[in-house]
Amino acid sequence: MDSITTYNLIVILSVLFVSLLFLLIPLNVLSTLTVPFSFKTFGIRKVKRWYSRTDTLANFFLWISVIFAFGFPFIPQGVQMARIIFAVWMIFAWLCTISRAVRLSQVKRSDIKLTVIFMINIVFGYGLVGGLGLFDHGGLWVRSFMLIDDLKKPETWNLLYLLRSPNFTCYLLQIAIIAFSTCNLWGQFKYMRLENTYKGRFLATYIIKSVLVSLVLLGFGLYGLPFMEGIYRVEETERLTQKGVASPVDFDAVNRSVDQLTNQLSENTHEENSDESNKEETEPVESAENTEESTETENSGIQK
Repeated sequence: MDSITTYNLIVILSVLFVSLLFLLIPLNVLSTLTVPFSFKTFGIRKVKRWYSRTDTLANFFLWISVIFAFGFPFIPQGVQMARIIFAVWMIFAWLCTISRAVRLSQVKRSDIKLTVIFMINIVFGYGLVGGLGLFDHGGLWVRSFMLIDDLKKPETWNLLYLLRSPNFTCYLLQIAIIAFSTCNLWGQFKYMRLENTYKGRFLATYIIKSVLVSLVLLGFGLYGLPFMEGIYRVEETERLTQKGVASPVDFDAVNRSVDQLTNQLSENTHEENSDESNKEETEPVESAENTEESTETENSGIQK
């Protein structure tokens, strides 16, 4: 497993620095700037059967996050469009959650509100950079789209495919990163709208939970791809971690790498199929030669 590089360390520290720098904005200014994203009481309705309330709007946003987490490889525009949609959706979720954190009526102290905002920024920052693939240069995204390309081939539906290729497990890791980051923000947004306080019994437990989520996102983003390629013993020439699929912002290079890798895989399968067909052709020729030799020996024996 690779150690943290200088680039990854800079990204991690930059998220912390920007999150702290964001706290210098006064709360009243944040409240004014995030008015369009608070949605006030829109979507909140009473459930008479259980004498409680529910947030239909937040539930709708949660379902969108789950659907995108599972269905992003089916976006026809490819890796570039999927990453852009994810970035826009994460920023929108972050703005909505920040808008509710500023308006917590049950929290009177400003330092507690700032702590909650800082934790939201941490989850958002590491979820964004990990989800976009800035740590592995989009390797999990590439593997996920390669899985969809492999589904078009009949040999993919064999159980041995799961033992040979890391594409499926990388797809599951990318689902986890997207779902953890987006659903965490929308879950906080829903709880703050209904309860007017942060999502935790105590501030300490809320901090611990946010730190754990951030560590999970960091772990998946940093070590997910190299760990899976090591488990499946992917050859050095085919490892995306060794090649460096693309720079963090070069989306065209990511798409080109997907095409190159799929072409390589298709060429390898074609060569394997041709080798098998050549073996099948040589076998009947050899059997025919053996039969001719046997008949000749039999005829010579009869003549004698």
